[in-house]
Amino acid sequence: MPSLQSLTLPELTPTVLEALRCQGVTTLEHFLTRVDPLEIPDEAGGGTSKVLEAILRHIQDVYAPPVLTGIELEAELRRTRYASTGCQSLDGLLRGGLRSSHVYEVTGVSGSGKTQVCLSAVASYIGEGHTGNAVYVDTSNSFSAERVTRILRDRFGRTQNASVVLENLKVVRIFDSYSLLALVDELHVQQAASVGMLVIDSLSALIGPLIGRGQSQGHNIMISLGNSLRQLALDRQVTVLYTNHSVGGSRQEEQPTAEAKPALGVSWKNQPHVRVQLALPSRTTDDGQRLARGLTG
Repeated sequence: MPSLQSLTLPELTPTVLEALRCQGVTTLEHFLTRVDPLEIPDEAGGGTSKVLEAILRHIQDVYAPPVLTGIELEAELRRTRYASTGCQSLDGLLRGGLRSSHVYEVTGVSGSGKTQVCLSAVASYIGEGHTGNAVYVDTSNSFSAERVTRILRDRFGRTQNASVVLENLKVVRIFDSYSLLALVDELHVQQAASVGMLVIDSLSALIGPLIGRGQSQGHNIMISLGNSLRQLALDRQVTVLYTNHSVGGSRQEEQPTAEAKPALGVSWKNQPHVRVQLALPSRTTDDGQRLARGLTG
């Protein structure tokens, strides 16, 4: 969570921040777990309650999920649509495919098939004719229009009208987190139903370099981006799919994913609604094919 100093709350005066720092409280997480309300100085004239209420109100506005009634939940379920990943077994694991208003993370070591899942999912989305364009954010020059066209042809038999279908796919190349934040904000204010799927390959390539030791600003950007993606999915009924590479572990055949963990760390753990972790198979097939090949059609 971000530092208390980064919050623009008038109740958090330098004196209050210093008193909290003396208690070892410098972030919102510390505030929720360590703070002693009796040791917060009263500068507002109304006891410590105003400081507490201001911080808790900020946490509720930014981090707490919205409260929905049973009727609203039922209406949301009726609006839910499913988009295939292009892989029948993966759709089965996801109980029907990729749901609207949900954020999905695909993680795994290099070569495990993360980009293949993205290309397959976006091809299926535009091939099935869903309402709203698909936006594919390419952060590592890994997008292949030829591959998407081939998937459309193999899966849907589209040849002459492939170019018409591809008009519903918008590819954006982004190489910094600020541009990605601007794009997400832009999609949020666009006309409803103009975008139905957002794919980011790879999200960790943008955020990873910003969250090293001592880089608090990068952590704040990461949390802000996570909140923006979830809000976009919820408010606009958008399916968000992104990749996050794995770090650590071994690529040896007998134990290919031991101790491998998503690169964005524990602070990002609760951002996606669903996380799919891909792994290299313990053995390759006779012709050297890998597990990701099962996603080709």
